[in-house]
Order: sequence, then structure tokens, then C-alpha cells
Amino acid sequence: MNEEEFFLFLRKTGMFDKLELKVLQALMTFDRPVRASEIAKKCGMTVTNTYRYLYSLSKKGLVEYDKNSSKVFWLTGVNPFPRLFSYVSREYLEKKRIFKELERFYSSRTGEVWGGREKIERYSGIDEFLPMASYLLDAARDEVLIACNWFPDDIVLFDSMKRCTERGVAVKILTTEMDEGVLEILRKLGAEIRFVEKIIQPFIMVSDNRHGITVEMVKDGECSGLWFVNKLTDYRKKFYDLWEEAGEL
Repeated sequence: MNEEEFFLFLRKTGMFDKLELKVLQALMTFDRPVRASEIAKKCGMTVTNTYRYLYSLSKKGLVEYDKNSSKVFWLTGVNPFPRLFSYVSREYLEKKRIFKELERFYSSRTGEVWGGREKIERYSGIDEFLPMASYLLDAARDEVLIACNWFPDDIVLFDSMKRCTERGVAVKILTTEMDEGVLEILRKLGAEIRFVEKIIQPFIMVSDNRHGITVEMVKDGECSGLWFVNKLTDYRKKFYDLWEEAGEL
């Protein structure tokens, strides 16, 4: 990883202000303890703001200074990222607890899928596919049937499937091929998987024989197709005809 990638990854964490990173980048150009005024000059910002961002970076463990004389700063010599990840993990566990409580409260208020109305909608892009597919997994009550030769490796979809199987919903997957890593995850989540020689579309998923999503095209990680709810299909019969003939994977 080069320095440009390092700062790109820091931005992706969502834990660092843009100007905070500017100060850190300036500090990294020095190989000695340095005054805030020198960093401010290199950054093109006021000394007051530079102090503010240096103290913020210090709280996150990347920068050190002597609290008895806070005029010079230096990069920490102890890797701060394991500790930063611990803070993120702590926040995640607390949010997970809160969402569990929200889920428990809302579960008594759920009604019919899409208000019981029939809906067919075309989507485009993986960012539209993932929430739509996850919605259908969360809506499933009895079974989810999937036929695919493409399965996105994404935590949103895996988490929805986990909730599915934990509710006792049967998840069956027919596939022509599958990445070994994805295959292992799906098995651990409780999906039954069988192998067939040919599947017409990259991905078809139907829950309770009336809600579904198709992928008609996959290119460069993107996809497009149809999403529908409250529309009875003959998919279940066709799926089980193939299922009986399919081999274990």
C-alpha cells in the first residue's frame, strides 16, 4: 500500500475529517517532533485549527505530544489501528443491540408484503438489486428458491439469508457453478445447494411462490432485471422438477 492508498482507506473508515487527514499528511512529511505552527504553514490553515485537528488525531491514537508542553507533535510509534478497530467493534455491538430491540418492537406490527398489492418493477444496478433481494428474503415465511450461476458476495444478502433460516424458512439453491468462498458461507447459513448443468438466467429468486427477483444481465459487477411481489407464479413446480434431478454440490 502506498501513501495515497493509505489516506484513501482512512477516508473510507468514516472516522476522519478531511482537514484532519490534511494535518496528518503534513505531519508525516516530518521525521522529527514538529511545532503546530510548522504544520499549519504546510497545510495552509490557521494554527488554532491545526491544534484542534492534532488533538483530535491524538485522541484517535495516531499523534502524540507531551501534555505538559503541547507545542510539539509527532507520529505515534505504536500501531493505533487495532485499538481503533476495537472502538468500532464496541460501537457496532451497541448498535446491534439497539437494532435487535427495534426489530423486536416492530415485529408485532408487520402486515402484508407491499400492502398486499401486486407490483412489478424494473431495476438497474447492484445497489438496487441488493436491498430488493434482501427485502424478499425478509418477507419470506415458508421457502426461498434460487436458481443461479451468479451469486453476489455481499454481507447484506448473507445477513438477510441468515435471518431467513433462523426463522425456519427453507432456502434451496440450484446452481451451475459457485465461488468456493460463497458456497461455504451459504452452507453455513443453512441453505441446501444442488448442482444442475444449465440455468437460463444468471439469477432467479422466488419466495413463497409469489415474490421474486430476476437478474437478466451481469456485467462488470453490475446487474439488471425485474422485481415483483404478490404475483403467483408456476416457478415452484419448475424448480422442484429440476431439484429432483439435480446432484448434490
